[in-house]
Amino acid sequence: RQLHLNVDAPDGEVRVGVLDENGRSISGFARSKVVAGDRTDVVVEWTGSGTPKAKSVQLRFEMTNADLYSYWLR
Repeated sequence: RQLHLNVDAPDGEVRVGVLDENGRSISGFARSKVVAGDRTDVVVEWTGSGTPKAKSVQLRFEMTNADLYSYWLR
């Protein structure tokens, strides 16, 4: 599955972190690559590889001068 974002960050950026059920960063998915610009459907790219092993995960959105309109998995 891929994480998709609809963001408006022409002068900013968005990063996404993946956390386990205890709020700890998941190895390989600690943070995404930067997403910037006015993007209606951008696929988030990760700094690592693999699949999270946690039963459930949390997403942490870190934004600077950005608006997040929606996100979805496909």
